[in-house]
Amino acid sequence: KMTSDFNQELSVLWEKCTDALFDKVVYVNRLEELLRSYGVTEESLILDVAGGFGFPVIDLAKRGYSIVFNDGSQAMFERAMFRAKEERAPGYIFQYDSFGARPWQDFGDLSEEMWKALICKGNSLPYAVSWGKAEPNLERAREEIKSALANFYRILEYGGILYVDKQPEAQEQAVEEIGEVEIDGQRMYLSCSFDNDKVRRVRNWTLTTKNQATKEKKDYPSQGYLLLEEELVSLLNEVGFKKVEKHILEGDIYEAFVAVK
Repeated sequence: KMTSDFNQELSVLWEKCTDALFDKVVYVNRLEELLRSYGVTEESLILDVAGGFGFPVIDLAKRGYSIVFNDGSQAMFERAMFRAKEERAPGYIFQYDSFGARPWQDFGDLSEEMWKALICKGNSLPYAVSWGKAEPNLERAREEIKSALANFYRILEYGGILYVDKQPEAQEQAVEEIGEVEIDGQRMYLSCSFDNDKVRRVRNWTLTTKNQATKEKKDYPSQGYLLLEEELVSLLNEVGFKKVEKHILEGDIYEAFVAVK
């Protein structure tokens, strides 16, 4: 299980990776266009259920959207609050008492039919119970993914949408060289490796740092349930979503799906 320090470090490192892997401005432009095409406007209530270090919550809030942050990781929540203050984002992102670092398992007691849109990005859904764990219980992982989707469906208003993404379907294994970054005054070389085992249905993902001065390496490994497209669409339909459409947005590294209640 990941320690608090491990999570704190990973929240900063994942932010550096995102800066390198995404074209963030282009992505947020395309995401905004997509949301508008489904009737989501600045007046619509939006909940980011996997807010991470604050991308794209902060970006959308600064554009005038009524969006609220949540992430199951306390470390990510704290990092997002720090970044929001740095970027002078609107304070309402964190002003809903029900949210912050609330796990999806606790969404069952939230008010029904409140939100126009939910955002679940960063390939977060497959890690419903397996983030930071080796050899995850795949049967329980699938159950918790379905349970999370059912909770998301319940709190959406009629006609509302869930935006959820996952790893590219054709992806199998590779190493992505992020490059050199500065962290706390030290030059670090970052790389990400992944191996999608489609037989065992496990996604092995490891972020590796190498201190350029000391040459010391450190791995941040995680295993998750490998959620494939056919199963995701099937689960979305099982919990009640009527229409599911696939979208690959410019500037993104994942494949997204929009499900309509």
